[in-house]
Order: sequence, then C-alpha cells, then structure tokens
Amino acid sequence: RHSLFNSHQQSWWLNKLVILYLRMVEERWIFNSLLTFLTSVIPSLPDIRTGNNKKYDMEDIVLAAFAPFFIQCPSFLSYQRLMEQNKGKNNGRSIFGIDVIPSDNHIRNLLDPIAPSYFFPVFTDAFHFLDETKILNTYRSVFNTYLIALDTPS
Repeated sequence: RHSLFNSHQQSWWLNKLVILYLRMVEERWIFNSLLTFLTSVIPSLPDIRTGNNKKYDMEDIVLAAFAPFFIQCPSFLSYQRLMEQNKGKNNGRSIFGIDVIPSDNHIRNLLDPIAPSYFFPVFTDAFHFLDETKILNTYRSVFNTYLIALDTPS
C-alpha cells in the first residue's frame, strides 16, 4: 500500500486533528456555559405582555437580542431568514436554540423597558466562571490587570 504520508507525518496530522477537536469541544462547552448564565435570568424578567399577546417565548426574544453579538450582521432576522431559505436551517436555531426569531422592533419593545440590573447576574456569573477556569488569565496585562475593551455611546 502506498501512502502520501509517512508514519511520523500521519501521527503529526492525527495529533493536530485531535487538538482541533478538543478545542472545538472546549469552546462549545464555554459558550454553552455562558449561554446558561444568560438564560438563567430570563424567568425573573418582567413581561409586559398581556392576554394572548405572547407569540414569542421570552427566551427566544432574549436570545435573539443576544445573538447578533456573535453573528456579525446588520439585521439578524433577515440574515437568519435568508439562511433558512437557502439551507433549510439557521444559526439562531442551531447555535442559540431560538425556535422563532422575533422582529427587531418586537425585541426592542419588550426588552427596552427592562432595567439593566436584571442582567447584572449574567456578568457576575460569567466573570466568576471565566476566572475559575483560568480563561481570563490570557487577558492579563500590566500589573496583572485585565485588558477590557469598552464601547460607550457618544
């Protein structure tokens, strides 16, 4: 049998594939952990809707508001609809577990009135998780402080 790679090269490639796979598993675990912190506050959020005016689940609304930070697209909803049309699936459902993606206006109307303090535990839990798992160590800088990018409205 003829092989393109010798046994040393095969071993090297196999090692690289295993490392890549483990990184993917670790990144998915980290992402799922962080997403759990976000979904854990959803039951405590005030819901201003009344009667049968609950077409979208509150979890779908919150996750649809959060998802554009990961999927860089001007309109999350239109991009997901296009993906659904072209590929039969979308990132909203496969990555974030969103059943039905609400419109941008619907998200704003329901989430804008909610005080930011409802989401403070998400930051605290995420920070502790990243610190305990030593992930934050890669962001340490001068005098052992953290490098953090801040973006504020002008």
